Amino acid sequence: MKLRIGMVVGMAWLAAGPAAAAGMKLERERQFSIEGPETVGFLKRRFDFQHNFKDYTLNPSVDLTLILGIWDNVQIEGKTLLHNQEAIAFGNSILTQYNAVETTLKWAVLDQSKDDWFSFAAGATIGRVDTKSEFKDPDWETYSLVRNHERTLGGYAVLHYDTTWFTPSAQLMYAEFTPKSTEKKFALTTPGLGIRLKVWEARDARIHLVSDYQLRAFDLPGIHRAWGAGAQMMIGSPHVFSFFVGNTYGDTLPDMVVGINQTFYNFRWSYRF
Repeated sequence: MKLRIGMVVGMAWLAAGPAAAAGMKLERERQFSIEGPETVGFLKRRFDFQHNFKDYTLNPSVDLTLILGIWDNVQIEGKTLLHNQEAIAFGNSILTQYNAVETTLKWAVLDQSKDDWFSFAAGATIGRVDTKSEFKDPDWETYSLVRNHERTLGGYAVLHYDTTWFTPSAQLMYAEFTPKSTEKKFALTTPGLGIRLKVWEARDARIHLVSDYQLRAFDLPGIHRAWGAGAQMMIGSPHVFSFFVGNTYGDTLPDMVVGINQTFYNFRWSYRF
């Protein structure tokens, strides 16, 4: 899996060119769980790679996103989350695979950089989650396999206002998932707040501190309100690098509002071409 991920990142990096820096605005970049207000533009493309580190050890969870502009202010996004984890307890092996695919349609309704008073964008999402758990006990020579599928739906609306040194954001998000095994729907509507501080603004370097917080959480055991904080930078290139600390690792819509009682260290690389 690491080899495949490395090949994807390497191929995308080789495709980079200086011309891609045109039009990139770090102040309009998406935060941790709050979307940015901008779309890529007609027939323009963007690639996102996100990985996380849990408790200073490598946690095998990867998000890959490809975005295509289908109009000047409308884009379609395809996203996949790959998560594989193995645990050994009392000599037993527990292997968990969690894979998600998601499609989002986003519309930038208002654009402050084009003389509107503020920026406003909305998006709608549909997806699917597949999970598989394998349990092996070598002493008793037992083996069990459990599979589950979930349908996911959601949407968001984000309000964004940019100033010289800071940028507040407000978002209303709806997230829903329905396990096939029970057909019971879990739904959440949550407002979110975000802030961006522009700590360094120069011609060839920009560094911002960002933080966001979801005000509600799913009413499920062990689930908390999602939060994230970190830094974003764009230094002499069309690449944007983001580093976050938060209590959720997923980049798909239902996962990004599911906070748990653990700390995750997330890295995201974004590139437009």
